[in-house]
Amino acid sequence: MSLKHFHIVFICASMALMTFLGVWGYKMGRMGMPTYGLLACGLAGFGASLVYLGWFVRRYRYLP
Repeated sequence: MSLKHFHIVFICASMALMTFLGVWGYKMGRMGMPTYGLLACGLAGFGASLVYLGWFVRRYRYLP
């Protein structure tokens, strides 16, 4: 596996963790615990990871 492919896998793993964090924050908030900050951080992290993944794929499309 090349470094480029590993980087893409690592970004996708980070997106999965941000999704888990967002869902966890949402469920904790529904139970009455004030943890909507987790939801906000999860959504912000997922969005930033998605933007970065798009930039990375466009920038390094022609690398081997």
